[in-house]
Amino acid sequence: MGICVTHEHADHASAVGAVCRRFDVPAVASPGTLDELRRGGLRVEGLTQPVGTTVAVGGFLVTSFGLPHDARQPVGYLVGFGPWRVALAVDLGESCEELMSALRQADLIILDSNHDLRRLLGGPYSGALKARIAAPKGHLSNEQAARILLQVADGRPRTVWLAHLSAVNNSPRLARRTVARIFEAAGANPVRVDVALRDRPSAVWSPLELATQGRFDFGGGFT
Repeated sequence: MGICVTHEHADHASAVGAVCRRFDVPAVASPGTLDELRRGGLRVEGLTQPVGTTVAVGGFLVTSFGLPHDARQPVGYLVGFGPWRVALAVDLGESCEELMSALRQADLIILDSNHDLRRLLGGPYSGALKARIAAPKGHLSNEQAARILLQVADGRPRTVWLAHLSAVNNSPRLARRTVARIFEAAGANPVRVDVALRDRPSAVWSPLELATQGRFDFGGGFT
């Protein structure tokens, strides 16, 4: 077993040490991320996973892939178990080849959909923070996430969870509506879209969902 860490930023890594000690498992991360965690005082066993490699973690096969974000060596993960694949990509500011390769293999996609750009630019954040979030190594907007998802809408049944939504510059309803609008305009293939909420446990995904998926379902339609 182990705790896979995408990067060293506090909102992703502040509890890594406590969780690893509680369950007596190592932190699994890229060399750069582990180095930053140790510089920050992490004192637990670390398992180094070079970017682009696959390791076995608790019965799962975990492949890391690089992502564009303003951290030392950030990654996403493609997690395999049996015939199923789950892709996790949060904290990235734009698409990249490694991301698209992982998403095309996935049955469940968990993708950054951090902000609505108009809300961000018109909101209360400082100019510097707005620029950082909207930068190529920042976070995806709802529209960016939707257009990335369009590129993998190839008819294969998939479930999508939009993740890492800002509490200030986004809302679950707005994120779903944006994706729905862009998919509808493109006449894209069916995909099920839900939101991983920030204040409660996520929904439980079952591969059995894919067997009955045959239409657009955006967690409440296009309204």
